[in-house]
Amino acid sequence: MKNKKQKAFNKENNIPEQNKNHPTIPIHSYWFFAIMVIITSSMFVKHNTQNIQYHENHIVIYFHHLTIAISILLLIFGFIYWSLRNKPLTIWMINFHSLLTLVTIGTFYMTCFQENTWNITPVLLLGIILLLVAQVILVLNIFQSKRSK
Repeated sequence: MKNKKQKAFNKENNIPEQNKNHPTIPIHSYWFFAIMVIITSSMFVKHNTQNIQYHENHIVIYFHHLTIAISILLLIFGFIYWSLRNKPLTIWMINFHSLLTLVTIGTFYMTCFQENTWNITPVLLLGIILLLVAQVILVLNIFQSKRSK
């Protein structure tokens, strides 16, 4: 029987062990599912553009371009987790990065659906800070998995 502090990891095959009664869904599947949800939700938008005023700048974002950009970002994260599927990553870091990134991107994406033009600077700044924190956690998790080999 393994110690609670030991990671469930099969050293011979270099594959993480899974519980036979409760098979886990690979984390990269969540990222690909999020892409489908965002693309599907973009089909139900009543208006095509969002106006963002940032100090003196006036930015107009076309929703299909925003959808493509967010989908490409999520696709990159999905491929990162897919390529690391056989590495012993820390579960809480995976969950924290995934949850923080998906909630931040989803919240920003949904706030852009509002029809009125408003000052998005605080939301944009908070979103960028949260995304940077999430990416630092991903990088730390990757370095920790390489160090533990």
